[in-house]
Amino acid sequence: MENMELEWEDAIRLDNEMKSTEYYMKIQEARKKRMSIEQTDDSPNLGEH
Repeated sequence: MENMELEWEDAIRLDNEMKSTEYYMKIQEARKKRMSIEQTDDSPNLGEH
């Protein structure tokens, strides 16, 4: 029974990690789009720091 419980917790943890990674990727993508729109000569490297 303990093994089953552990696997279940691992599955949940992995699922959460995947969701947060997906979320992170979406944020990065949105940032890239916004940066390319807002990019000006004053700040060519906006968002790289």
